Amino acid sequence: MFKKPFVLRARSAYRDKRQLRRDLEAAFPSLAASGGAADEEEPDTKSVVAKLLAKQAFVEQLRVTTATGVLVNVYVSNGEPVAMHIDEREIVPTCQLLMRCPTALPPLLTHAAVLDILQGCS
Repeated sequence: MFKKPFVLRARSAYRDKRQLRRDLEAAFPSLAASGGAADEEEPDTKSVVAKLLAKQAFVEQLRVTTATGVLVNVYVSNGEPVAMHIDEREIVPTCQLLMRCPTALPPLLTHAAVLDILQGCS
């Protein structure tokens, strides 16, 4: 009901993987140091971003225009969305990237009373 269509303007191979990796690691320093999900027994020494943007990875840039006219650049690595630039501002991680590295963003602290309400919602 509320979903609005978007327009895919261009889809092309993205060649500057190093710059994308630097942007992600600068915006989210925990991505540079993390080896993966928190529940892994033996964390890998390579960072999540290094694994996603490896030399053999195929990285695409999708230029999308939303229904409100906002230009969004979506970066996709091997078919998995990694990050977005919204209106050429700062880089934003996707849910896929946050699932691979849940420590990329700082934890959200709430009051115990609010937490009870949030846990009870459907």
